[in-house]
Amino acid sequence: MQHHQHTPTSPTPLLTASLSARHGDARTHNLLDSEEAETNRRRQTTDLKHIATYYALERRFGIHIAIGGRVRTNGREGTIVDTAGEQLKIQFDGAEMPSTRHVTWDMEYRTATGWTAAKPVPVP
Repeated sequence: MQHHQHTPTSPTPLLTASLSARHGDARTHNLLDSEEAETNRRRQTTDLKHIATYYALERRFGIHIAIGGRVRTNGREGTIVDTAGEQLKIQFDGAEMPSTRHVTWDMEYRTATGWTAAKPVPVP
C-alpha cells in the first residue's frame, strides 16, 4: 500500500476572500474598535462636563469626577467605569457587572482629604 504525503497548499484567492468577508479583516475590526472607543471617550467627556457644570461638585466640595475615580454608597466601594447621561456606571468591588447610580444620591467620592459626600444642587 502506497501512502501519499499531503502537501499543504495556501487557500485559493476565492476562499481567502470568502474567509475575510465571513470573519472580517483584523485591520478593519481594529479600526472599528478604535472608532467605537473614540466615540465612547467623546460621550464620556460630554457627560462628565455636564455633570461637573450642573452639580458643581468640584467647586462646592472639592470632588473631581472622572473615569477611574473611587466612590462609596451604602457602605459599598467601587470605581467609576463609564457614564450614562447624568448618571455614573460604577463597578462595585466584587460585583460582576457595573451598576448605574445618580451622581449625588447617597454618593461619597474619594478625594485628597478622604471620603466626601456629594449633595444635590440647592434649590433657590
